[in-house]
Amino acid sequence: MSHDILEVIKSRRSIRNWLKKDIPKEKIRNVIEAARWAPSSCNRQSVKFLIVSEQKEKDLIIDVSTGGKGFANLAPILIVVLSDLSIYNLPYERNLAYIDAALAAQNLMLQAHEEGLGTCYLNWALPNPEDDKILFDKL
Repeated sequence: MSHDILEVIKSRRSIRNWLKKDIPKEKIRNVIEAARWAPSSCNRQSVKFLIVSEQKEKDLIIDVSTGGKGFANLAPILIVVLSDLSIYNLPYERNLAYIDAALAAQNLMLQAHEEGLGTCYLNWALPNPEDDKILFDKL
């Protein structure tokens, strides 16, 4: 199945209902490989991937996350995109970790679509008390 990149981008959709089928390891390798090739700030390559297939672990991840409640743990696998914040040394660089992770996630989802797999981008932001202080100080 080969598409030009614009067609892949335009035809990708967020999927919230999945077939209960095993995903071939080769397809998982392909989506991770595509994600690894995403650009990153100063080529830091801080992004890592946690692949979760055990139901108990998927349930736990969704229980503590801020997105995907009620459906994400039903996917055959979850791929959690992680970013090593310690690689971003300066305080104003903190948001670069999120941007780098999002770029990797986008590549991952586009390759998954090309592989015939459905994905859904879920948020999972841990609250930072400093963000609240900055926000309320500006109001």
